[in-house]
Amino acid sequence: MLSTIAYLDRYFKSPKSLQIMADIAPYAILLTIFSIACKYNTDAPLTNKLFQEMGQDCFTCQQINTLERKVLHILDYNLSVSDVDFEAELGKRVAQLSLFQVVSDGKRDSACDLSCDQLVPLAKAKSYSVVSRWVFPFKSLFLSHK
Repeated sequence: MLSTIAYLDRYFKSPKSLQIMADIAPYAILLTIFSIACKYNTDAPLTNKLFQEMGQDCFTCQQINTLERKVLHILDYNLSVSDVDFEAELGKRVAQLSLFQVVSDGKRDSACDLSCDQLVPLAKAKSYSVVSRWVFPFKSLFLSHK
């Protein structure tokens, strides 16, 4: 998910994006960048047919393919996210989420007591139990689709 956010950030910072933004709906850009991130970062990527269904058949597979090519061109085909970029994105998201208190059974959740400095090593060590439940609560929106 953080790579999707990093790609969106790169996309909107690129001067090339202004040329085609008028032609593409924001929803299409998000769906396209999410599909690119999923394909690049997973061993068993989802198909464009599934992304077409996730988009409630608003786009054909051919349109998704075309959008992917346009977005990849704007990103200069650079899909790598360095550790520095990852830590910066994670730090931003943790800072945003630290505004909220996670409450569990009337007690303060232990994740609330973790600082950004403690969460970043957890993520780098791929110890996602706390991070995924706290930093990526919206992940289930994408995984629940059949």
